[in-house]
Amino acid sequence: MTEIVPAIIADSYEELETQIRAIEPFVSRAHIDIMDGIFVPHKTIDGPAEIERLETKLELEVHLMVQKPENKIVRWLQTRADKFLAHAESTSQFRKVIDFVREADCSIFAVLNPETPYDVMKDYVDELDGVQFMTVHPGQHGAEFIADVLKKIEDFHFYYPDMPIEVDGAMNPKTIPQCAVAGTSIFAVGSYIWDSKDVGEAINELQSI
Repeated sequence: MTEIVPAIIADSYEELETQIRAIEPFVSRAHIDIMDGIFVPHKTIDGPAEIERLETKLELEVHLMVQKPENKIVRWLQTRADKFLAHAESTSQFRKVIDFVREADCSIFAVLNPETPYDVMKDYVDELDGVQFMTVHPGQHGAEFIADVLKKIEDFHFYYPDMPIEVDGAMNPKTIPQCAVAGTSIFAVGSYIWDSKDVGEAINELQSI
């Protein structure tokens, strides 16, 4: 089963709430991008306080584009988010991140930048709930799809056929089928939804592919 998850980049609580309200009628889950201005240049809301304030029935997954997520994850685990995605490149203590998330009975996905080989996760891949492959460089809203990642997704899916794969970056009606064929089942979609004239129509279009 494939899933379209709208990706939200918010610089304020008001922006977060507006985007959540726009997608609520069409999906069951939102993907919230959190950037610290260090791991990636852009800085968003810090996140935990804003999510605690937010009233929504949507399930929430948090993509931590932050340096040393092991120093921030405990605060996040006090929120209602139930799935966390952390970059393998952002820490030398990824196992500590896994352990914190597991103790809270939440899901943990490792995120890999376009140039990062998946074998960096070989020591803990069996402890993950899934892997997210970036098909753009993180923090680049509206960037072009990096097609070379498709081979990496395909190879990973061959060796780990039961591991859920999520893709984030330049997802649209052309790239989603390509990623699906390679083995992807979850698609975080930002620009295509938010740049459309009708958010609901764009989501329904992607869900019908």
